[in-house]
Amino acid sequence: DGENFMQLLYGRNAGDSNAADFKNADYDRLFEASLKLPHGAERNQLYDAMNKIVVAQQPWIFGDIRMRSTLAHSYVKGLKLHPLLNTSWRYLDLQK
Repeated sequence: DGENFMQLLYGRNAGDSNAADFKNADYDRLFEASLKLPHGAERNQLYDAMNKIVVAQQPWIFGDIRMRSTLAHSYVKGLKLHPLLNTSWRYLDLQK
């Protein structure tokens, strides 16, 4: 479910998790409506409409792409890379 990402642009979260200070009445109305629905197709339709608003308004400017390369010896066990966070060290075990 996309609620965790959609709240990043919710107007009432401006100055907090909404670091872009994005405020759009239509987006906020759709977000609030999505919170009242269970996970599923109807909620996803609201997310699609919210995404269209975001694409049209462009509240974020994407300027770079992170690339990460990882090399590990064969005795490093349990290396699981997270797609967004750099916290993979928590799962490591060394067996030499």
